[in-house]
Amino acid sequence: MISVLYEDAFIAVVNKPNGLLMHFSAIALDVEENLKQQLSLQFDKKIFLIHRLDRKTSGLVIIAFDSKSAQHIANQFVEKTIQKTYWAICRGFMTEPKIVEKALENENGNLQDAETHFFPLKTVELEICTGKYANTRLTFVECQPKTGRTHQIRRHLAHLRHYIINDNPHGDCKVNKVFKEQLGYKHMMLHAKKIIFLHPITNEKMTLEAPIFEDFKKLLALFL
Repeated sequence: MISVLYEDAFIAVVNKPNGLLMHFSAIALDVEENLKQQLSLQFDKKIFLIHRLDRKTSGLVIIAFDSKSAQHIANQFVEKTIQKTYWAICRGFMTEPKIVEKALENENGNLQDAETHFFPLKTVELEICTGKYANTRLTFVECQPKTGRTHQIRRHLAHLRHYIINDNPHGDCKVNKVFKEQLGYKHMMLHAKKIIFLHPITNEKMTLEAPIFEDFKKLLALFL
């Protein structure tokens, strides 16, 4: 059962789990379940996916129950009026806010402008060896993408060499191996935490936040 954070006759906002595809994909033919299929059964009606999250990313997804509502919200994404906030846990100490404006290649090899703002919230140094250093430094980061490119946050953090924990293929394989095999953290530490948009019918300002999953909660507790 997918967690529903908001629902009315026109839209719903859900909390997508890690590891769940948004919809059927030709590059994952062996995967039978996806978010669109599960939500269609759960709501027992046709749904419209308006935007998407990576398979490995958890968090907020807006869906619509009619094409007019879907188009209204899609326009907000195009006009960049929707505010999105992600949480990530990454390698190394990020000591000050950063803005990355680095174009990214799409699946066709074309460069697209991409911009992400990063705000470090907390840091921690763990007595865990994940490479040539005896300890492992981590930063809990708030990420605000201003564009919506494929794997944008993951690729921009990799550009800064602040690799997201358990990100494959953009992360640090040595760090990931320790966190997965020795420490038992199975999921990528990236979560779509908050979204602000206008309701397609009432024009009301909607602000939704999604609870973090257990792996993220467990690792985040080490920062306290």
